[in-house]
Amino acid sequence: MNAFISQLDAARIEEQAQRKAQQLNIEYIDLRTISVNLEALRVIPEAKARQIRGVVFDSKPHAFSLAAVFPDSPEINQLIKEIKKFGIVSVYAASQTSFDAFMDNYQFVPKTRTAISGAIIIPEKYLSTLQATTDPSAFFGKLFVSEADMSEIITWILGYGVSCGASDLHIEPVEKGATLRYRVDGVLYPIAEIPAPLSNKVNDRMKLVSKINLNVRDIPQDGRFTIKLETYDMEMRVSTIPGPNGENIVMRYLNPHTIGIQLEDLGFREDDLKTLSQEIKKPNGLILVTGPTGSGKTTTLYSCLKRVSTPENKVITIEDPIEYKLPGIEQTQISNQAGYTFASGLRAILRQDPDVILVGEIRDQETADIAMHASLTGHLVFSTLHTNNAAGAIPRLLDFKIKAEIISAAINLIVAQRLVRKLCQQCAQTILIDPDVRHRINLVLSKEASRLPNLQEFMVIDSMKKPVGCPACNNKGYKGRIGVFEFIEVTDELQTIIHQNPDEITIRNHALQSGSLTLLSDAIIKILSGMTDLEEVERVVGPLPQVES
Repeated sequence: MNAFISQLDAARIEEQAQRKAQQLNIEYIDLRTISVNLEALRVIPEAKARQIRGVVFDSKPHAFSLAAVFPDSPEINQLIKEIKKFGIVSVYAASQTSFDAFMDNYQFVPKTRTAISGAIIIPEKYLSTLQATTDPSAFFGKLFVSEADMSEIITWILGYGVSCGASDLHIEPVEKGATLRYRVDGVLYPIAEIPAPLSNKVNDRMKLVSKINLNVRDIPQDGRFTIKLETYDMEMRVSTIPGPNGENIVMRYLNPHTIGIQLEDLGFREDDLKTLSQEIKKPNGLILVTGPTGSGKTTTLYSCLKRVSTPENKVITIEDPIEYKLPGIEQTQISNQAGYTFASGLRAILRQDPDVILVGEIRDQETADIAMHASLTGHLVFSTLHTNNAAGAIPRLLDFKIKAEIISAAINLIVAQRLVRKLCQQCAQTILIDPDVRHRINLVLSKEASRLPNLQEFMVIDSMKKPVGCPACNNKGYKGRIGVFEFIEVTDELQTIIHQNPDEITIRNHALQSGSLTLLSDAIIKILSGMTDLEEVERVVGPLPQVES
């Protein structure tokens, strides 16, 4: 009953404000339903706004929107005269309830203008402190109960991700706060619990700097901001989704050093690197890179684009979204709201006289068809597909109803890939290979050793390495990641097979007979070379085959 009465009272308060608006021939506004414009809040200091019960809630060049509980009061009239010196003033009537709720947004107005510029400055001293921290959970535990201001807390949270080389930061709501987790080398690590109500303030500040609507909490939102470090800037891509305990926020660290990686540093074997280097020199054809999200496809493709980007070539991309800015390359981003899809964007790109095109992903028949025809009309095209291996790409394209003869003529090379963590070479320990494991490894390699004689040298190695953990790797045993790959070249023989609408197994068997290595075989070579370990390979690529009894 009390709740019902409260609802009636709230409705009456809003009705009074609406009547006031009608009497004064102005518009009514519920300030609880609008987005927050922090620059507008700066027009009137908080103390004065509370005193006169009026606030500027939006501002544009030479135009201001003012809401007041008493729009006809002498104080508001005087304020309007002062603001009119700088532009047009639109006046709205608001209830005391919505005014009080909106005034809470003043807590997000930083003391300096630089703090809301869409950038967070992280001084080097923060990173040095975090890198020297042996117990980050204890560090953040103390920070969250200290009297540190919100700007400092945000700087420490974001700085930890930079210091440990994280690719993603997760702020996940729980019943009494939020869990703070960082993805490092592909694995999520829980670091600390942010207690309520601090967790709500952290979320709001993250949304604020990302230029995401603070008032909107029931739909997904995307944003972006910049971290400014001493020697370079790093973009942050932000995503929010609603949940039962609040909004889940995930931030992607877009480290520009990632796109500085050369093809030679990605982990290709010498013969695969030679094949890829030859294929990207061709003037036309389609090169597909396949694998799940987070498998390193973007890094591989960007490395290829950098290699082919010359003053003589016009290189254009269409991406979703643009993750890194590539100098000398024209990059565009799809916008479904504006109708700019991969397919429509690709059609537009073809009118821009390109030599090389990157299509971020082939998702549908239309995009696949245009990409195929582009590769057949004098363009070198790069793109991705979400398939588990290289052989699965061709049946996927056939599922898109692309003609087999077009697929066989268009595709030059298919590369499947995964990322595995590299062992920390400062602490990795050499161990003897268990006889059962040795036998299972040889089961994989023996199938291909007859066609690739250099594999036989790996079949007699009797040791491998395991992770230990030391200060150099934050006691994780791993440091960095490396790719494992599977190549399928579309030869004349494979073209003939594609004309027969083959399934994945047929294509895979032909590739193996032609000398291709599977993802698992490439990963085993990296185990036996001391780059990674068996547990990591089985986590990412899959288990070794069991010995039949």
